[in-house]
Amino acid sequence: MNPVINPDTELHMEALLSAVPVRNKAARYEDKGDGKALVHVPIRQKWYMGPPISWVMPLSKERVIALDKVGKEVWGLCDGNRTMEQIIEAFAEEHHLRFHQARLSIMEFLRQLTRRGLIVVVGHQEEEQT
Repeated sequence: MNPVINPDTELHMEALLSAVPVRNKAARYEDKGDGKALVHVPIRQKWYMGPPISWVMPLSKERVIALDKVGKEVWGLCDGNRTMEQIIEAFAEEHHLRFHQARLSIMEFLRQLTRRGLIVVVGHQEEEQT
């Protein structure tokens, strides 16, 4: 089983670059055209947010995150097959950046997507030698 990486966990760069960002299967993607998109993510309701509170205060059942043109591009690269390193390389090539320049912005963007529940980052579990 591959472990899911917490966005606040400090890892060696090699382990992080070999991890694979995977989209939340419950997320719904909506392309708005002209370089914008919305991603709808269901919100898990707390037990105390049900009736009677929900009768008084209407609660949203999903969170909506807006993506710009660059966000859409990175979201498209998070296909569950590419490693973070491959995503960074593709982004750097597309935007004529050096790997290290692209790494900083892409890793921070993916951290934000993880915190908002749009993706999970799956690392490779090291096999023990017996």
